Amino acid sequence: MALSAGDIAFVGWDSDNENVAFLTTATISAGEVIYFTDTEWNGTEFAPGEQVIEWTVTEDIPAGQVFTIDMTPFNQGGPDAEIVEGSSPSGDPVGSVDYLRGGGLLAQNNEQLWAVQGTYDGTKVVPNPDGFISVISNEDVGVNGGPILDGTGLNSTNGAVTIAGDEDFMVFDPTTALNGNTYTEPPEVLRENLLSLIGDPDNWITDDGGGDQNPGGGFTFDTGGSGALPTPLADDQVTTLYFTGSQVAFVDAIDDVGFGSSQLSTSFTFEATDLIEIDIVSGDIQGPPLEGEFDYSQIIFTRVSVIRDGIQYDLDVNDGSKIKETGGADSGTKEQGDSFFTTNDDVTLDDPEFGSSISGTLAFSIDETFIDTDGNSVDPIIPRSRPDLDTNGDGDPDGGTVFNNENFNIGTVLSPPPIPCFVRGSLIETREGLRPVEDLKVGDYVLTHDNGLRQIRWIGKVTVHAIGKLAPIVIAKGALGNSRELRVSPEHRVLLSGWKAELLFGLDEALVAAKHLCNGDTIYRNRSAEPVEYFHLMFDQHELLLSSGVWSESYYFDPHRTEFFSSPMDAELSRLFSEQNHFVQRIKVVRPTLKGFEAKALF
Repeated sequence: MALSAGDIAFVGWDSDNENVAFLTTATISAGEVIYFTDTEWNGTEFAPGEQVIEWTVTEDIPAGQVFTIDMTPFNQGGPDAEIVEGSSPSGDPVGSVDYLRGGGLLAQNNEQLWAVQGTYDGTKVVPNPDGFISVISNEDVGVNGGPILDGTGLNSTNGAVTIAGDEDFMVFDPTTALNGNTYTEPPEVLRENLLSLIGDPDNWITDDGGGDQNPGGGFTFDTGGSGALPTPLADDQVTTLYFTGSQVAFVDAIDDVGFGSSQLSTSFTFEATDLIEIDIVSGDIQGPPLEGEFDYSQIIFTRVSVIRDGIQYDLDVNDGSKIKETGGADSGTKEQGDSFFTTNDDVTLDDPEFGSSISGTLAFSIDETFIDTDGNSVDPIIPRSRPDLDTNGDGDPDGGTVFNNENFNIGTVLSPPPIPCFVRGSLIETREGLRPVEDLKVGDYVLTHDNGLRQIRWIGKVTVHAIGKLAPIVIAKGALGNSRELRVSPEHRVLLSGWKAELLFGLDEALVAAKHLCNGDTIYRNRSAEPVEYFHLMFDQHELLLSSGVWSESYYFDPHRTEFFSSPMDAELSRLFSEQNHFVQRIKVVRPTLKGFEAKALF
């Protein structure tokens, strides 16, 4: 499987000793071939004639591993080119290295080193489309010989490290990056956040001047005793807590002794908020891993979003402005059941669709009522368990829980609401021909696989940001025989058939969630973080619709979801079908559905 931008990130540079260190932020599978070259990219191609190192990975490498490239020339007692375990050039060699081309040492000014997947044409590396993984340079982007990022897809948030000043020695400093905090064990950080920290020049220690700035070579990553870099966490390693409630407050000040003098600002109060979604990372940077019953003091939230009227809004959390447990009603002690949470600093929400700009310190309570300066109360939010937890990791919700707390439940793997839907721009086959999904209306006739033309009963729409498990799945042209690119929600199920389905499962046809088809190449998640509009089409029964040559499902209304979710969309459906319970009862899934591990057996 091809690597993506940022799957390895450079974390150390030593042109005095010809060493460069990098960190894996994703699993690197055996058989992957990566080229390292210190030549210049002009926006179209690499210049020929400089160093090219070909590294073939011979065993799977997990995320969070550090390796050092030693380019000390053989005539100076070095290996010419070697990649070793750890942050010292004395580590054990890893994989197979072929020094395809020499061309000189790492320059102490205006130098750059690229990690790329592609081919070698005898003089230079020819990158694959989307083959750029990362780059490090001791000069800024596009100036004085610094790297040109045009055409690479790289930037400071996904693998590009560019530090001005022609420094001889540069090393990523986790202590600075993590706001001065130190740890006895390597902390865990979301991969996307870690890449952004690494790409920030302010989080690096540099040195320059005559002589050797780093006698003996190697790199030390000081996290206050752990001597290791933070561990990158993938999306599926993030725990999500869900709370429901009508009000979240922005406050001017908090008195830890009690809630009565909390000094709430009523002008900064969310109104009619349906769902508050808070993503957290368990680990030393946020506190010990969440296991069994726990005290709220062990939790620090790293991302916050609210969903109102079916639209998700992400709050901008300022640097260092994590959400933390601030105290309890019992004179500031932190006890289960009497705690509330605030941000360390201001968070902001500036979205025209929300209707107003908000900025301030965010606070919410678990079971206490805030009282503002005018004597008005702000009701607490209610922690909720999720019935769609995937506790056994098979890719399908099983309704179980992993850790129980007296206030709410936590699962290690969490899927978004199982809503099958099309992304804006998807072309649907209708009686009038192909039409964009956003142009369809209730009552329009759509072509179905089993029942010919059928009328649309209901259309829903939700806008979210393309992050984490909400990011759409991109099915490239031809990946499933489709005539053009198709984008759908991760839970959207497509129809598959063939001899493997018959042989393995005794099925002529089966539905498979798009997320289970991802291969990192022709079918993948688009985590652009940009707003994405999902459209749901519902009929009198579960149907198969034709979009870009692919048969996939219509919206499947599960009445059991409504018992948990209180969104306007579900409320609308409940009202629409409340007098037709027989309708709800008779809706059945149009084809058998394969689980995640079953789907993988087909490919």
